[in-house]
Amino acid sequence: MLNKTGKYIVPAFMVLVGVFFAAYSQMHYKFYSPTQGPMPGFMPEVLGVLLALSGLAALLQARNEPDKALDPKNFTVVLAIGLVLIFNYLVGTLISIGLFLLIWLKFVSKTNWKTTLLVFVLVMAFIYGIFVFWMDVPFTEGLLFEMLSVH
Repeated sequence: MLNKTGKYIVPAFMVLVGVFFAAYSQMHYKFYSPTQGPMPGFMPEVLGVLLALSGLAALLQARNEPDKALDPKNFTVVLAIGLVLIFNYLVGTLISIGLFLLIWLKFVSKTNWKTTLLVFVLVMAFIYGIFVFWMDVPFTEGLLFEMLSVH
């Protein structure tokens, strides 16, 4: 049974996540301002729509592919993203993305420390510069920082 439906699991998940991100950012953030340009909801909404469309295309393509057995190793990415989402609520978005990047590069990809730290610094500088500094995206701080900042 799982061999027959396995090829549909990831594309269906992509569609659901894409629709969620697009809908959530549409409801909670402004998309575009004629005077300021792209607003905080711009990138999440665009990427959510692209993810949903990619998932839909993958679902349509999966109909013509042969049935495949699911390799549990392939769920490493799904598990990692799930952990990023959980840590997002605990320590905040930027820290959870940074931890994900460090752990993935060092322990999953087995990259040396020099390359790991270089990529980490460059990616985090890019994320901070584009999304925090330029687009003013309100990333969550997480429960830990909310508890520490309460007077």
